[in-house]
Amino acid sequence: MLIIDHDTEQRLYQIAQQTGLNAQSIVQEALTNYIEDMQDSLLAQQALNEIATGAAPLTLDELDAYLDSCH
Repeated sequence: MLIIDHDTEQRLYQIAQQTGLNAQSIVQEALTNYIEDMQDSLLAQQALNEIATGAAPLTLDELDAYLDSCH
């Protein structure tokens, strides 16, 4: 169960009504996108930390393969 404040809930239902989508699908999609963005951000921060400590950065091909395996 997810508890959200009244104002956010009202905005959610307003968007649902305007788009014809149900509120649950809007929240599910938004949460999924947020989690994916956070994972990408954490991976980027980890890579920056590794580079700062002298580790060799990934090649573009290695990065693409890694990101593909995460999604």
